[in-house]
Amino acid sequence: MIPIFGTVNPDLSHAALLIVIILGAGALGGLGNRYIVTDDSPNWKKSLVLGIIASAAIPLFLHIVDSNLMLEAKIDFTNYFVFAGFCLIAAVFSTRFLDSLSSSIINRLQQVETRQTQQEELVMPIVENNQAPLNTDPGAQTGSENADIGSKGLFMDSHVDAASAMSSKQFLYFSEDSLAKMTNKSTAEIADELKKLEAQGKAKQITKGSTGEKVWVWKG
Repeated sequence: MIPIFGTVNPDLSHAALLIVIILGAGALGGLGNRYIVTDDSPNWKKSLVLGIIASAAIPLFLHIVDSNLMLEAKIDFTNYFVFAGFCLIAAVFSTRFLDSLSSSIINRLQQVETRQTQQEELVMPIVENNQAPLNTDPGAQTGSENADIGSKGLFMDSHVDAASAMSSKQFLYFSEDSLAKMTNKSTAEIADELKKLEAQGKAKQITKGSTGEKVWVWKG
């Protein structure tokens, strides 16, 4: 890289040059924006500020499109001119660019949230319907043996409590009714145990995003 800033650290020189380009291109593009805006009361200060803001948002834009332009500029100096061009165009069309960028970010966040919800629905075991445990193996109970879970519970030992049932990690989520079936206890007893576990920080009650149902997860 050309030592524009003398013998300072190359990384600092690179960062300083990017900042200079962002501010310079932002200011120049902001002034150019005034020749595009058609209103009768030009506001130069507003154009300058929006231009610099739009220019400063270019690194975020490059990150969204998975571009390594800023890093590549350290190797090939001509990439600084490309970066300056991006900043200049964004500043000239600052309002339009910022609106488009913000919409893109919001859409990405919504897509991430949707994927998380879909994944949650896919992996969430339906304990209330006596779905087979997550860690089942070929020798696990099947058929009529599974049908006995509701009446006999998953654990034959009457001393098993909610903590033991949840820590076994046979399911990701637990309802109070399912824990009652698994431990051969009443829902009132299970509710009391869960409150104690929650106070100890070992269990937490959450809400399913899709159904709004209250379930419990084991924190250990």
